[in-house]
Amino acid sequence: MKSGDFNPLHTHGYDLSFVTYLSVPQEIHLENNEYEGLSAGPGSISFNFTQSANPKWATTEKHYIPKTGDLFIFPALLQHWVAPFKSDVTRISVSGNISIANKNKFPKDYF
Repeated sequence: MKSGDFNPLHTHGYDLSFVTYLSVPQEIHLENNEYEGLSAGPGSISFNFTQSANPKWATTEKHYIPKTGDLFIFPALLQHWVAPFKSDVTRISVSGNISIANKNKFPKDYF
């Protein structure tokens, strides 16, 4: 991702999804430290369990500022999005999806 890039709210197919961060430049962390908004900060990945809620203790959304080497594995149908950043840097991540074989070994309502 480069400055201004983002991923809108979406889900994936398959059973599980993942994203790992190969390079998260320090400039994104510095930009995030200066951020004063109420939503996800610059370059955050956010997972939405349903719509956001108030009061804050009842939130259904969680934001993470990734670091180089972070790995997130999550249900493919979990809504998520990535906020843009303004720094003139490139962040490198790899994402993908996993299909679980032999699902008949799990309870019918597991997936």
